[in-house]
Amino acid sequence: MRFYNRQHCHCCGIDLHVKTMYLCILDSAGQVLVHRNVPSTPEEFLKTIAPYRDDLVVAAECMFTWYWLADLCAAEGIVFVLGHALAMKAIHGGKAKNDRIDSHKIVSLLRGGLLPHPRELMAYLGLVPSEYSSGPNVRRGSITKAGNPHVRRLLAEAAWAYQGIPRIGRQHAYRQEALPKVVCDIAWKAQLRLTTRFRRLVVRGKAKPKVATAIARELTGFIWAIAREVSPAPR
Repeated sequence: MRFYNRQHCHCCGIDLHVKTMYLCILDSAGQVLVHRNVPSTPEEFLKTIAPYRDDLVVAAECMFTWYWLADLCAAEGIVFVLGHALAMKAIHGGKAKNDRIDSHKIVSLLRGGLLPHPRELMAYLGLVPSEYSSGPNVRRGSITKAGNPHVRRLLAEAAWAYQGIPRIGRQHAYRQEALPKVVCDIAWKAQLRLTTRFRRLVVRGKAKPKVATAIARELTGFIWAIAREVSPAPR
């Protein structure tokens, strides 16, 4: 799934289990058309996707239940993409146990690439809270710590720099001379937002290590925004 870049009119992500599967179907604009739990049968699957068969692609994790779905899609002429289970577990946030959320994340990854939204990058780096759900009840715990621990540590260390007031010193100004204006604007917006956020969370009585984690999570969103604006340098 990491290397699947074709665009389709309709994308379907499935969190697949032995008896049930949670389907999420998006159109080309990213609007949710279907998001529900159905029995894991060929008849129910074909019935659910019937209105959206026009240029449809289906994705699921590489788990032990996927074989029949892949065979069915091949027989019906539907494009099927199999996502690497371990990679997708990291992207999902590791400890999250919510079929509805997982199906939406799978289809979002399929539609937009590996990391189509800053939330996905935060989850990939293990900076989102773990989540457990049972029926209507949802409980959130500590961060998942999935993904690359080195990058997560660097972000956490960088977050402490936002304890002070927003400013651009002489050295930072020199570094920014060669940067595009859009990058400098996003960086300044991050300073304004994150310094205020850090201060407010501390005033509310939050422990500073937890505050730094929250700031690291939001900093990831600003990094994602810069990556969306700047093309990679040619090698």
